[in-house]
Amino acid sequence: MVLGRDGSSIGVIEQVAEDLVLVNTGTHQAPVARQSFGFTEAGITINTTRAELDAMMDRQLAERAAKIASSLMPGAKVVSIDDKLTATIEQIDYSKGRAVLKAPVGHVALRKEHFALNGSGRLMALFTAEQIEEAARSPAY
Repeated sequence: MVLGRDGSSIGVIEQVAEDLVLVNTGTHQAPVARQSFGFTEAGITINTTRAELDAMMDRQLAERAAKIASSLMPGAKVVSIDDKLTATIEQIDYSKGRAVLKAPVGHVALRKEHFALNGSGRLMALFTAEQIEEAARSPAY
């Protein structure tokens, strides 16, 4: 359990990596810098509140969604999650909420939630090259 500066529960630690700790607030899984944590008689603390941490995550997720949405346009290059395939968005079908990709072996339609930005800021499909190619070989997209 992680406590905020006001003594209230912020959430629970779900995972610890080298420099980041994943705190589940009940609303978000928020990565928090390891050095942000302190220890008191009451337990593990960070200098924020649950509401502030959730608001920060809401802002970050909205910014990321806006960047992805602005990148989803015909002609945009898309890489696979394993960075082995590059496809091109051929069309955006707003009525069906999908983007049609032209992959080397055919076409595949993905919903907007199937996209993210990779560490380099490139538009990325949340599928491997093999999964995209398999779907592109299917006659219906």
